[in-house]
Amino acid sequence: YAGLTHGRVCLCGNALTSASASQPTCNQACLGNPAQSCGSDTVHMDVHQLLSAPLSNFNIDVPLLIETYKSTNMLFNVTGGNGVTISGTISDGSGDFSLPVSIDTLDHSLQKPGTIVIKASASDSLNGQTRIKGVIIDCPDIVLSTERFTCHVTITMGTNINIQVDAGDGTLIPLNV
Repeated sequence: YAGLTHGRVCLCGNALTSASASQPTCNQACLGNPAQSCGSDTVHMDVHQLLSAPLSNFNIDVPLLIETYKSTNMLFNVTGGNGVTISGTISDGSGDFSLPVSIDTLDHSLQKPGTIVIKASASDSLNGQTRIKGVIIDCPDIVLSTERFTCHVTITMGTNINIQVDAGDGTLIPLNV
């Protein structure tokens, strides 16, 4: 589950632990898209549930011996995901390949004899991300309003991380991560 609140805060969890509120209670516009609701400015949040499992167990099923210039099926096995696409390269000089959504078999004729390497990756349309963990913000306890100071942010895990500093006057300053 992912819960959105205060227009920009996202919290994640494996179980839903609280009662629901009426939709009009969640009236805070999302910072990135004001046309969508991102919870409220109090304790309520919009909750979304991921409907499919994340990608896992990706492997390629290819015969041990393949005859050069003869069409051979290569089966790409993927567990989970939604709208999975598979792409990669084969080291026989034939270039890159990309399979359409939810197609798991590539019919390929090797272009040269010898040992080949198949490199492939699978991605899904959910644009998932790894939960952000281990956030430590280290700033001076006291600073004067005219004093320049430095804060250090440490994040031990996560993807698609965006950090903004609220200057206190409505100005949001994006930081490069």
